[in-house]
Amino acid sequence: MSITFVDRESELSFRGELWERDNSFLPIYGRRRIGKTRLVKEFIKDKPAVYHLARNSTYLDNLRGFGGAVLEKYPSPYLTPESFSGT
Repeated sequence: MSITFVDRESELSFRGELWERDNSFLPIYGRRRIGKTRLVKEFIKDKPAVYHLARNSTYLDNLRGFGGAVLEKYPSPYLTPESFSGT
């Protein structure tokens, strides 16, 4: 069963305008459980983007997780999991 994405068109439109203009960095913050993650995932679904949610863990664990997300989206013979080893 898919969940319908509703009532966030203005936020998606605003982010789309910034993306078209200059690929701006736009932090997203707010209270818990209001749909921030879903908004980001909906926005990037048709864009060349990588989504990684940092965990409350070590720098190295987060770097490895980010590396895995990059390699999943953009497989490359030049990048390996060791590319994201932090050394």
